[in-house]
Amino acid sequence: MWLKVPEADFAFEGRALELLRPVAPDVVPEVLAWERDRGWLVLADEGDEAEKVDWPAVLRRYGRLQRDSAPLADALVEAGVDDYRGPVLAERIEELVPGNTRAQELCARLAESPVPPAAEHRDLRAAHVRHDRVILDWGDMSVAHPFLSIAWGDPWRNRAAYLEGFPADPGAVEAARDLRALWGALNWSRVLPYDPSLAADVRNLVARF
Repeated sequence: MWLKVPEADFAFEGRALELLRPVAPDVVPEVLAWERDRGWLVLADEGDEAEKVDWPAVLRRYGRLQRDSAPLADALVEAGVDDYRGPVLAERIEELVPGNTRAQELCARLAESPVPPAAEHRDLRAAHVRHDRVILDWGDMSVAHPFLSIAWGDPWRNRAAYLEGFPADPGAVEAARDLRALWGALNWSRVLPYDPSLAADVRNLVARF
């Protein structure tokens, strides 16, 4: 088992996992104990990192979790998960790149998508996958457009498998991809109060956009 001691801004993870596990018990790690006041967690050991991840299988299952989690959006936000639904994403992006018309157009495209906001892991990579199904480390998660999950790395390269279960919306796919650097900058910005040295990484991501 593992003890996880999150900072205050990330203390929602136990409650978020409590909400998500009933809709995806094969994907969400098992919480053995959770202290509500401080957010400390004891998690079951899900095994070692795999040498190779079957990304199509992982993404198909993860996509289903997202679709099933859409009705939980309000409850997740109430639990403390970051809310980037609809115009909120545009407001936060505006703080990073004030007056950037292209960024606002991309945010509007996601807000108009028929695909509803859902649980978005925000750090979906091989180090967080076990047994091609269990996904660890939900402390960075948000409620946002699901397609932001596939804007990077292996998820992007295997996006066809992920998108099989969603309504066709190529405009939203490309908007999520084009926003990837700013989406990453928003995520790192949350950590700055605890690690100011990451400010350079945030600036670099904004510059990449």
